Amino acid sequence: KSLERFQPFVACLPGRDRPAGITDRATIEAEIQRFQAERARQER
Repeated sequence: KSLERFQPFVACLPGRDRPAGITDRATIEAEIQRFQAERARQER
């Protein structure tokens, strides 16, 4: 269940490469959609 939204969201949290993380909701939602599409593609 966490693969649906939480795990892709974690990639948007602050880290060494992005000290402030991603704060724009539209960008976070786009990243979640990208993650889900890639996961669906790999499951085929």
